[in-house]
Amino acid sequence: MSKGCLAPSTRGGGPMSVPSTWILVTWMSHWQSSLYIRPTYIGTEPTLGVTTSNEALLFVVVGPVGPYFPTGFRPVTLLADTVHVRAHPGGCGGYKLGANYGPTVYPAKKANDLGAQQILWLYGEDRLVTEAGTMNTFMLWEAEDGRLELVTPPLESHLILPGVTRQSILDLTRRWNEFRVVEKNFTMGHLVKALRAVSASVGARLHAGVLQGRVRELFGAGTACVVCPIERILYEGQRLDVPTMKAGAPLTNRLLKELSDIQYGRVSSEWAPVIC
Repeated sequence: MSKGCLAPSTRGGGPMSVPSTWILVTWMSHWQSSLYIRPTYIGTEPTLGVTTSNEALLFVVVGPVGPYFPTGFRPVTLLADTVHVRAHPGGCGGYKLGANYGPTVYPAKKANDLGAQQILWLYGEDRLVTEAGTMNTFMLWEAEDGRLELVTPPLESHLILPGVTRQSILDLTRRWNEFRVVEKNFTMGHLVKALRAVSASVGARLHAGVLQGRVRELFGAGTACVVCPIERILYEGQRLDVPTMKAGAPLTNRLLKELSDIQYGRVSSEWAPVIC
């Protein structure tokens, strides 16, 4: 990461020669919140210019974080943005850099004005689905071969932030071994087609006059929200209703419970060793 952001290197291969400061926040707003432990690294050389910094400050912010969306654990609406781009191959979208977030504020405000909570970020002519706001995107669907599959975009292109919650969901669901779990690209075209296609396992069903497709659930995952169900996508003048909540979002709710139980120590896990 030092090379990725051209930060000062370590000296002599030893520990980083930068000051370190801890800012501790011990108050937790309520039990159902996450604890951010956020290492932060900023250049501090007293010069102005477009170049690398020879001096830097490393500090860690620790603080409570409630639900990312004001709606809490309720389904959200996303605006699939075909104009703005969050990240591109060869860029820094796969790293936790402040520069990734500034350009997202204006599109997010436009999404709010249209009644959406955040952006569904797309990339390229194929309109690859990447992230949902600041969350990793997951879809549970019946794949074209008829198998139930949980899919999330891969990391290789560096369009996707490798979130800890993302990896936890992949590890946990692979351990369950109840459906296929894959990391692969899918486009808005795939998603729209799957929402409208007839599920082979249930046949054609009508609900409020809408043909139900192969998508079971669509949700985002991240530190603040853990998981967040998605019920609607605004895309090119269309309102695409996602059936995440039709059956009560069983997978999304199960993941929320199991990950929260580990996080708060209600169940033992090698992911959360007791340190004191």
